[in-house]
Amino acid sequence: MHGFPDTSHGWYHQIDYFRSKGYGLIVPDMLGYGGTEKPTDPAAFLLTAIAQDVINILDAEGNLKAYAIAHDWGSGVASILSVKHSDRFLGFAFVAVPYSPPAKTPPLDEILKQQTIIYGHPIIGYWTFFTKASAASEMEEHIDSLLDVLYPKDPSIWKTLMNIPDKLEPFVVEGKRLQSADYFPVAPREQLKSLLVQGGMKSPLNWYNSVVQGVNDGIIDGRLTPLLYPVLIAAKG
Repeated sequence: MHGFPDTSHGWYHQIDYFRSKGYGLIVPDMLGYGGTEKPTDPAAFLLTAIAQDVINILDAEGNLKAYAIAHDWGSGVASILSVKHSDRFLGFAFVAVPYSPPAKTPPLDEILKQQTIIYGHPIIGYWTFFTKASAASEMEEHIDSLLDVLYPKDPSIWKTLMNIPDKLEPFVVEGKRLQSADYFPVAPREQLKSLLVQGGMKSPLNWYNSVVQGVNDGIIDGRLTPLLYPVLIAAKG
Protein backbone atom coordinates (compact mmCIF):
# COMPACT_ATOMS: atom_id res chain seq x y z
CA MET A 1 0.00 0.00 0.00
CA HIS A 2 1.65 3.16 -1.25
CA GLY A 3 1.66 6.72 0.03
CA PHE A 4 1.94 10.25 -1.37
CA PRO A 5 2.37 10.99 -4.24
CA ASP A 6 2.84 7.46 -5.53
CA THR A 7 0.67 4.85 -7.23
CA SER A 8 0.80 1.08 -7.35
CA HIS A 9 3.42 1.43 -10.09
CA GLY A 10 5.89 2.78 -7.54
CA TRP A 11 6.40 -0.75 -6.20
CA TYR A 12 7.75 -2.03 -9.54
CA HIS A 13 11.12 -3.14 -8.11
CA GLN A 14 9.42 -5.01 -5.28
CA ILE A 15 6.83 -6.49 -7.63
CA ASP A 16 9.56 -7.92 -9.86
CA TYR A 17 11.48 -9.28 -6.87
CA PHE A 18 8.62 -10.99 -5.06
CA ARG A 19 7.07 -12.29 -8.26
CA SER A 20 10.40 -13.90 -9.18
CA LYS A 21 10.27 -15.72 -5.81
CA GLY A 22 6.83 -17.11 -6.57
CA TYR A 23 4.76 -14.91 -4.26
CA GLY A 24 1.24 -13.87 -5.14
CA LEU A 25 0.84 -10.10 -5.03
CA ILE A 26 -2.02 -7.64 -4.63
CA VAL A 27 -0.80 -4.09 -5.28
CA PRO A 28 -3.69 -1.61 -5.21
CA ASP A 29 -3.87 2.02 -6.15
CA MET A 30 -4.93 3.73 -2.94
CA LEU A 31 -7.96 6.02 -2.88
CA GLY A 32 -7.52 9.12 -5.02
CA TYR A 33 -4.76 7.66 -7.20
CA GLY A 34 -4.46 5.84 -10.50
CA GLY A 35 -7.62 4.01 -11.47
CA THR A 36 -9.55 4.69 -8.26
CA GLU A 37 -12.27 7.21 -7.59
CA LYS A 38 -11.05 10.76 -6.92
CA PRO A 39 -13.12 12.10 -3.99
CA THR A 40 -12.90 15.85 -3.50
CA ASP A 41 -14.35 15.72 0.01
CA PRO A 42 -11.78 14.95 2.74
CA ALA A 43 -14.52 13.11 4.64
CA ALA A 44 -14.23 10.29 2.08
CA PHE A 45 -10.76 9.51 3.42
CA LEU A 46 -11.96 7.65 6.48
CA LEU A 47 -9.20 5.15 7.23
CA THR A 48 -11.56 2.49 8.54
CA ALA A 49 -13.48 2.60 5.25
CA ILE A 50 -10.29 2.45 3.20
CA ALA A 51 -9.10 -0.48 5.31
CA GLN A 52 -12.40 -2.23 4.60
CA ASP A 53 -11.76 -1.69 0.89
CA VAL A 54 -8.52 -3.64 1.31
CA ILE A 55 -10.37 -6.46 3.08
CA ASN A 56 -12.94 -6.50 0.27
CA ILE A 57 -10.10 -6.95 -2.23
CA LEU A 58 -8.72 -9.88 -0.21
CA ASP A 59 -12.21 -11.39 -0.14
CA ALA A 60 -12.59 -10.97 -3.89
CA GLU A 61 -9.29 -12.78 -4.39
CA GLY A 62 -10.45 -15.77 -2.36
CA ASN A 63 -10.66 -14.88 1.34
CA LEU A 64 -6.90 -14.65 1.53
CA LYS A 65 -4.56 -14.06 4.42
CA ALA A 66 -1.63 -11.85 3.52
CA TYR A 67 1.47 -10.01 4.61
CA ALA A 68 0.82 -6.27 4.42
CA ILE A 69 3.63 -4.00 3.17
CA ALA A 70 2.93 -0.29 3.51
CA HIS A 71 4.68 3.04 2.97
CA ASP A 72 3.80 6.56 4.12
CA TRP A 73 -0.01 6.96 4.13
CA GLY A 74 -0.28 3.26 3.39
CA SER A 75 1.13 2.71 6.87
CA GLY A 76 -1.88 4.50 8.32
CA VAL A 77 -4.17 2.05 6.56
CA ALA A 78 -1.99 -0.88 7.62
CA SER A 79 -2.21 0.32 11.22
CA ILE A 80 -6.01 0.19 11.05
CA LEU A 81 -5.85 -3.25 9.46
CA SER A 82 -3.61 -4.49 12.26
CA VAL A 83 -6.11 -3.33 14.89
CA LYS A 84 -9.46 -4.03 13.21
CA HIS A 85 -8.67 -6.97 10.92
CA SER A 86 -5.66 -8.71 12.44
CA ASP A 87 -7.14 -12.14 11.69
CA ARG A 88 -6.64 -11.50 7.95
CA PHE A 89 -2.89 -10.94 8.10
CA LEU A 90 0.24 -12.98 8.75
CA GLY A 91 2.52 -10.01 9.37
CA PHE A 92 3.17 -6.34 8.59
CA ALA A 93 6.01 -4.28 7.13
CA PHE A 94 5.98 -0.51 7.65
CA VAL A 95 8.29 1.58 5.43
CA ALA A 96 9.31 5.10 6.56
CA VAL A 97 6.17 5.60 8.66
CA PRO A 98 5.74 3.16 11.58
CA TYR A 99 2.67 1.61 13.12
CA SER A 100 0.51 4.55 14.16
CA PRO A 101 -3.21 4.07 14.75
CA PRO A 102 -5.02 7.43 14.54
CA ALA A 103 -5.72 9.48 17.61
CA LYS A 104 -7.19 12.96 18.04
CA THR A 105 -5.02 15.34 16.03
CA PRO A 106 -3.93 18.69 17.49
CA PRO A 107 -4.04 21.78 15.25
CA LEU A 108 -1.23 21.83 12.68
CA ASP A 109 0.48 24.87 14.19
CA GLU A 110 0.55 23.08 17.56
CA ILE A 111 2.11 19.99 15.97
CA LEU A 112 4.83 22.13 14.39
CA LYS A 113 5.53 23.80 17.74
CA GLN A 114 5.80 20.42 19.47
CA GLN A 115 8.17 19.14 16.80
CA THR A 116 10.37 22.21 17.22
CA ILE A 117 10.57 21.57 20.97
CA ILE A 118 11.43 17.90 20.48
CA TYR A 119 13.68 18.01 17.40
CA GLY A 120 14.83 21.61 17.29
CA HIS A 121 12.90 22.28 14.08
CA PRO A 122 9.58 21.31 12.46
CA ILE A 123 9.34 18.02 10.58
CA ILE A 124 6.14 18.41 8.54
CA GLY A 125 6.26 22.09 7.64
CA TYR A 126 5.25 21.17 4.08
CA TRP A 127 1.76 20.39 5.39
CA THR A 128 1.10 24.15 5.50
CA PHE A 129 1.26 24.05 1.69
CA PHE A 130 -0.33 20.64 1.14
CA THR A 131 -3.47 21.67 3.04
CA LYS A 132 -4.04 24.98 1.22
CA ALA A 133 -6.98 25.22 -1.18
CA SER A 134 -4.63 26.40 -3.94
CA ALA A 135 -2.12 23.55 -3.54
CA ALA A 136 -3.65 21.10 -6.03
CA SER A 137 -3.73 23.50 -8.98
CA GLU A 138 -0.27 24.86 -8.19
CA MET A 139 1.18 21.35 -8.03
CA GLU A 140 -0.51 20.32 -11.27
CA GLU A 141 0.88 23.40 -13.04
CA HIS A 142 4.40 22.83 -11.70
CA ILE A 143 4.47 19.05 -11.29
CA ASP A 144 8.16 18.76 -12.23
CA SER A 145 9.16 21.18 -9.48
CA LEU A 146 7.15 19.16 -6.96
CA LEU A 147 8.66 15.84 -8.04
CA ASP A 148 12.17 17.33 -7.96
CA VAL A 149 11.70 18.12 -4.28
CA LEU A 150 10.01 14.85 -3.37
CA TYR A 151 12.66 12.75 -5.16
CA PRO A 152 15.85 14.85 -4.97
CA LYS A 153 19.39 13.76 -5.71
CA ASP A 154 20.44 15.59 -2.55
CA PRO A 155 17.96 14.58 0.18
CA SER A 156 19.37 17.18 2.58
CA ILE A 157 17.20 19.81 0.84
CA TRP A 158 14.27 18.36 2.78
CA LYS A 159 15.70 20.04 5.90
CA THR A 160 14.61 23.36 4.46
CA LEU A 161 12.09 22.90 1.64
CA MET A 162 10.05 20.18 3.35
CA ASN A 163 10.63 20.61 7.08
CA ILE A 164 10.29 24.38 7.38
CA PRO A 165 6.81 25.89 6.89
CA ASP A 166 6.18 28.13 3.88
CA LYS A 167 9.37 27.12 2.03
CA LEU A 168 7.96 24.55 -0.39
CA GLU A 169 5.12 26.58 -1.91
CA PRO A 170 7.23 29.41 -3.37
CA PHE A 171 9.72 26.88 -4.74
CA VAL A 172 6.94 25.03 -6.58
CA VAL A 173 4.96 28.09 -7.69
CA GLU A 174 8.08 29.73 -9.12
CA GLY A 175 8.82 26.58 -11.12
CA LYS A 176 12.27 26.06 -9.65
CA ARG A 177 14.11 22.83 -10.42
CA LEU A 178 16.48 20.41 -8.74
CA GLN A 179 18.48 17.43 -9.92
CA SER A 180 16.39 14.28 -9.62
CA ALA A 181 17.45 11.23 -7.62
CA ASP A 182 19.34 8.50 -9.46
CA TYR A 183 16.86 5.91 -8.18
CA PHE A 184 14.02 7.74 -9.96
CA PRO A 185 14.87 7.42 -13.67
CA VAL A 186 13.06 9.10 -16.53
CA ALA A 187 10.56 6.35 -17.44
CA PRO A 188 8.93 5.83 -14.01
CA ARG A 189 9.07 9.56 -13.35
CA GLU A 190 7.19 10.35 -16.55
CA GLN A 191 4.67 7.62 -15.80
CA LEU A 192 4.01 9.00 -12.32
CA LYS A 193 3.80 12.56 -13.62
CA SER A 194 1.25 11.54 -16.24
CA LEU A 195 -0.91 9.69 -13.69
CA LEU A 196 -0.84 12.58 -11.22
CA VAL A 197 -1.69 15.24 -13.77
CA GLN A 198 -4.39 13.09 -15.36
CA GLY A 199 -6.06 12.27 -12.04
CA GLY A 200 -5.37 15.64 -10.46
CA MET A 201 -3.77 16.43 -7.11
CA LYS A 202 -6.87 17.45 -5.16
CA SER A 203 -7.84 13.93 -4.15
CA PRO A 204 -4.32 12.75 -3.17
CA LEU A 205 -3.93 15.86 -1.01
CA ASN A 206 -7.10 14.95 0.84
CA TRP A 207 -5.11 12.34 2.75
CA TYR A 208 -3.58 15.40 4.48
CA ASN A 209 -6.75 17.47 4.61
CA SER A 210 -8.60 14.61 6.27
CA VAL A 211 -6.12 14.78 9.16
CA VAL A 212 -6.23 18.53 9.74
CA GLN A 213 -10.04 18.42 9.52
CA GLY A 214 -10.23 15.63 12.10
CA VAL A 215 -11.91 13.10 9.82
CA ASN A 216 -10.23 10.17 11.57
CA ASP A 217 -10.33 11.50 15.13
CA GLY A 218 -11.77 8.88 17.43
CA ILE A 219 -12.41 6.20 14.81
CA ILE A 220 -10.58 3.67 16.99
CA ASP A 221 -9.02 3.62 20.43
CA GLY A 222 -5.91 5.74 19.90
CA ARG A 223 -3.82 3.74 22.35
CA LEU A 224 -1.04 1.70 20.79
CA THR A 225 -2.12 -1.94 20.68
CA PRO A 226 0.63 -4.59 20.87
CA LEU A 227 1.10 -6.35 17.53
CA LEU A 228 1.14 -10.09 18.11
CA TYR A 229 2.62 -11.19 14.78
CA PRO A 230 5.83 -10.53 12.80
CA VAL A 231 6.43 -6.83 12.16
CA LEU A 232 9.19 -5.12 10.18
CA ILE A 233 9.82 -1.37 10.33
CA ALA A 234 12.19 0.00 7.67
CA ALA A 235 13.33 3.59 8.14
CA LYS A 236 16.41 5.75 7.80
CA GLY A 237 17.43 8.14 10.54
